[in-house]
Amino acid sequence: MQKIRCPRCGVVNLEKFVTFPQCAGCGNALPAVSRSSVPFWRRPLGAFLWVSVIGISIAGLVASTSFLTAPYDNRAQIVIYGSASRRVAPRQTVIVVMTIDAVAESELQQRSPLRNVKLRLPRSLFEELAFVSLEPHPDMSWNTKSGRYFQFNSLSREAALRLRLYALKAGEQRVRADFYADDHLPGSYAVSIAVSNKPILRRR
Repeated sequence: MQKIRCPRCGVVNLEKFVTFPQCAGCGNALPAVSRSSVPFWRRPLGAFLWVSVIGISIAGLVASTSFLTAPYDNRAQIVIYGSASRRVAPRQTVIVVMTIDAVAESELQQRSPLRNVKLRLPRSLFEELAFVSLEPHPDMSWNTKSGRYFQFNSLSREAALRLRLYALKAGEQRVRADFYADDHLPGSYAVSIAVSNKPILRRR
């Protein structure tokens, strides 16, 4: 243990003093104190260490910002081409065929099937039309307060979905379907169907 006498006031200081390496009597800096004898938490930081600490902090900030930011501006979007029975009688089946495709895709997206494709039919649709079937059969389906969802784990482009609905009563019925897929903006398809007992007039 080092014992150092203060040249200013004459007080003998031990290195275990709380005030060390300052004099316990007058607070003056004690002479001949080696850097290795000073506790690390009392040593001043060198310029290189300061630069390292600041550099690490900046790198961490940049990394966290990059993680929260989308890796690229993805403009790929689902598009739907469809056809349907435009006029049916009550208690008849309505067939809606929807072909799913995509636009503005990258080359990698074009080479891969569409992933986790979800079809949403709004709840209001089933007030006038009853669900009969959907082909191909979805991998999963569930109901929410907003509507009914059908999920396909994978679908190829230009895959045709055949939706069958049962007309419950007469009136102008609007069928709307919303589509979602991983890494793509959503798309939708809508068609109006006249449900009526009136015969269709044909031109001669």
